Amino acid sequence: MKTPASNRFHLLTALAVLAAGSSLPASVRADDGTTPAPAANTAPGDPPPATAPSSNVVTLEPYTVTGSENDTSTLPERPVSALYGYPVPIQDVPRSVAQITPEQFDNDVINSVNDYAQYSPAVSLLTGATINAGTPYFRGSQGDLYQNGVRLLTRGTNNRPFTLNPYESADLVAGPASVIFGPSARTAGYVNYITKQPYFDEERGSFNVGIGQWFDGEGYKLQDSAQIDVGAPIIPGKLAFRLSYETDTFDSYYENTNDRYNNFFGALGWRPNSTTAVDFNLEYGHYDWVVDNFQNRVTQNLIDNGIYLAGPSTPIIQVGSSYYSPVLNESGAPTGAWIKRTKVTGANGLTYYNAGAATKNPTSDTTAGAGTIVGYVLDPSLVHPEPISASDTLNDPAYPTYTDTINFQTRFKKEITENFLLVNSLTYGRYLTDSTSNGGFFNYILANSIEDRIEAQARWFYKILGLNIEHDSNSGFAFRWEPSTNFKDSENTPYGPTGDFYNLAGNPLAFNRNSFFGATVYPFTGLATTPVLTNFGYLKGFWQYLPVPQSTIAGATTPGGSAAGTAVGTLGTADYYTLEEWGSVFSQHTLKLGTHFILDLGIRESLAWAHASNPIYSPNVAGNSALSGSVRVPEPSYSASLSYKPVSWLTAYYTFDYVTATNGNTSGAVGFSTTIAGVANQLDPYNFKSVSQLGEVGAKAELIPDKLFTTFDVYRQTRDSTLALPNGAAANANPIEDIGLFQGTEYSLRYQPIKTFSVGVNYTYLAATNLNATFSAPAPIVADNSTNLLGATTAVKGVNTRMINLPHNTGSLWASYQFPTGFGLKADYSVHDSYWATTNGAINVPGDYDLDLNVFYARPRYRITLVVQNITNQHDHDGGATPLPGANVGLRVSYRF
Repeated sequence: MKTPASNRFHLLTALAVLAAGSSLPASVRADDGTTPAPAANTAPGDPPPATAPSSNVVTLEPYTVTGSENDTSTLPERPVSALYGYPVPIQDVPRSVAQITPEQFDNDVINSVNDYAQYSPAVSLLTGATINAGTPYFRGSQGDLYQNGVRLLTRGTNNRPFTLNPYESADLVAGPASVIFGPSARTAGYVNYITKQPYFDEERGSFNVGIGQWFDGEGYKLQDSAQIDVGAPIIPGKLAFRLSYETDTFDSYYENTNDRYNNFFGALGWRPNSTTAVDFNLEYGHYDWVVDNFQNRVTQNLIDNGIYLAGPSTPIIQVGSSYYSPVLNESGAPTGAWIKRTKVTGANGLTYYNAGAATKNPTSDTTAGAGTIVGYVLDPSLVHPEPISASDTLNDPAYPTYTDTINFQTRFKKEITENFLLVNSLTYGRYLTDSTSNGGFFNYILANSIEDRIEAQARWFYKILGLNIEHDSNSGFAFRWEPSTNFKDSENTPYGPTGDFYNLAGNPLAFNRNSFFGATVYPFTGLATTPVLTNFGYLKGFWQYLPVPQSTIAGATTPGGSAAGTAVGTLGTADYYTLEEWGSVFSQHTLKLGTHFILDLGIRESLAWAHASNPIYSPNVAGNSALSGSVRVPEPSYSASLSYKPVSWLTAYYTFDYVTATNGNTSGAVGFSTTIAGVANQLDPYNFKSVSQLGEVGAKAELIPDKLFTTFDVYRQTRDSTLALPNGAAANANPIEDIGLFQGTEYSLRYQPIKTFSVGVNYTYLAATNLNATFSAPAPIVADNSTNLLGATTAVKGVNTRMINLPHNTGSLWASYQFPTGFGLKADYSVHDSYWATTNGAINVPGDYDLDLNVFYARPRYRITLVVQNITNQHDHDGGATPLPGANVGLRVSYRF
């Protein structure tokens, strides 16, 4: 619930903005951003020209670097094309939008997408803090990534090591992407990166190096990086290039994790005449890194005091309607004795397995059919409290991940007339990851995408009933082709030293999957009925393993593809090939009605076609060859916004967006829930009708021209998360929708009165709840021999249940000042209140703060920065299982030539 104090804060903020609109003198008000800037021979105060002036050079984006030095402004000055395709002054964008400027890209410490919370109140502060997270979270949910207005092929989390090498600025947009971008799976918000542009005027370049060290008892760990960036005209004003290369050697704060990568970026621009632009860019990256598994067994004592429940966990095996557990000794090895367990379902829907009577020989029960591990419990006689460091995680350095990515873009622009522009954007993406994990898990993903979008951008000027109307439009067609092949080697439950049953206090090098089960599991080429786990009886799910030679990591020891973990006739949870295609027709319009009103209207009709199949199958298991299905689904979307400008420097707006998206993470990981249970593996059309509805009202004001800019908004959005049939339901039964309701208030301020001093403020209040939905409901972990660790994520039904890992109030403040001598200081401060780590609130992460300090010396040609992050060495948490890093120090040197 929102407190009265926060209500008063919101009211006072809104009144302050409105009062400023009626009291500030004209001398400090900004020019109207809704029309093009006056021509050079126009006197101040004269009306703007009746038509938009034609450009001498057509550019890929409205912003390019043309000065002798980088832009030094932290104010959002660049027009935004990340919404409608055509540039719109940021003050007139009817949505919460923030910008990361070139100056901030060059000089700020941006180590992960979590740092984007410094620039936008819509970015959730605590999510995405892992260094390998690919996308930030917006307003409590995972966002999407775009590059020059085209959706990238990227996974949401554990995508690859974070790099900004190809980019020089970005727009952070809250809410779903506009109709021109085609359907996606993430409607909470997105980042639109603007790539580095060629230099058409003169040669330029820069060289950047960084070194660092972790504190908090971790000793010295490499945090070294180097980047070189050069560009020059080949034919001045006609043909130019830009090249950038970055290499990184980074040892994470968390144990046994490191990143090694090389990233190449090149751009080529051609201007054959003043009305034509052709641009190409290509990025290639090779990444050698380790997935960070963090901690598990989250208790309040672990969060508050770093006390972990160490020791082995006991598996629960279901055979028919009976449940058994082997009796373990202190080392976790089975003694040969067994006990029967009693299944209990609590009032909250969570499952418990109480210890039952001892049984000497369950073989007579288990030999009748294969058993299934359905969970694990912590035996209080074996588990003991163990103090651990915040950096202790589940990582074993013997299990690396290799990722290769390619992004190629070409954009053609032709100005037919000064008010009519044709744009064609063609993008190719390739994502290949070869990953093992320290539980015997293997994952191989190869995904490709081709997207082509044709846009006709036009501008008209006319009158209706004496009212002057300036009409911008963008209409066209887009097609996206996205195949993905995914080989997995896993089981129904995550065995071994991953998951909730890992002995964190043990030696991960000496503790592996085979020693846990007491049997050689890999490789296995038997039938589904072959006994493989001699200590724990028979486990179903072990279909014939078919080696896949693509694995360069453990192809000889770990099978590349299997049907393990899937029942016969189930698609999408093990090995699969998917092909998804979208065709979209769209039309977006902005009508400036006189001098006070702006109406934005957009509509899109998309047709999604998807086909999924099993790329390999076992001839020994009936029905495996038939694992395939396809579906065609229309996905309509529309949006409408009305803005009111009582004065030129103040804009108030209301926006409504209705978006039909594809459920799940479809970019590079197409294993979303797509099947209808028990119906020949037909894809479920409901999963392609994931609806998001956003209502947002807000205001933007440039209170002091080119010095002070502020925003305020209130929003309410519903987002579909998952769709599933109730247990035992027929295929035509109504699905259960996992709908989240996200409501909040956001405020931002940017102040830069002089070139060398700037301040930024962000504040957000977020209330996120699950509505009449099924969802994963973590429960407290207790060493009581009854609490089922896997049952801690059992799907239960909740009504208006608070979402976990999302604080209600978060805020950030940064300030930078440079003295005339060249020395300067920059401080970043972020704070949040407490939040729940479990849906019943039994485990609570307390409020905390983080303070970073940069000391720099800057001259026109070079900049030296001493970076101290988390200077007070706070031990905050990013969710219950992710302790954030302690203090660290680094040195960065940049030189421009």
